[in-house]
Amino acid sequence: MVPAIPVGYSARLLASATDITEMSFFYPAEAAQAEYTRMLLRLDCSSADDASSAGETIQNGCLAQGIPSWPEYPGQYTFLEKSSVYVAWMKGFPWLPIIAGLILVPVVGMVLWALMPESLQNLISLVIMMFVMMLTMRMMAPMLKGGEK
Repeated sequence: MVPAIPVGYSARLLASATDITEMSFFYPAEAAQAEYTRMLLRLDCSSADDASSAGETIQNGCLAQGIPSWPEYPGQYTFLEKSSVYVAWMKGFPWLPIIAGLILVPVVGMVLWALMPESLQNLISLVIMMFVMMLTMRMMAPMLKGGEK
C-alpha cells in the first residue's frame, strides 16, 4: 500500500541515490523545506524480505524519535509495495523537545524549591557551597605550589 497523496498536494523529486552512502544528500533536501511539510521517501530494496526488514526498522526508529506522521496515517511511517518501502513523515521542528526541556526543568525546580521546607533548602545550599569551595581549592592548589620555588 502506498500512502495516498492528499488532494491539493503534489510530489516532487528532491533527491535520488543509487547507494546507501549517497543518502547524505537527503538531509539538505529536507532541511530546505518549510516546517511541517509532508515528506515522502521511496527506498527500493533488492527483495521483499529486505524491504520488510528495512520498513520495520524505520517504523520503530520514527516512533522512538517522536517524528510526526501524516495526519491521515497516525503512527504509521512505512508502507510496503513489493520490494519498495515508502516512508511518509512530516518535517517537524527538531528542537521543540529540547526547548521544552530547557523551559520545564527550571520551572519544575522553582516549584519544588518553593514547596521544600526551609531547613532542606539550607542543607542543599550548604552542599552546593561546599562543592564550589572544593573546586576553588583544587584550582588554587597548583597555583600556590608553583609560587614556592
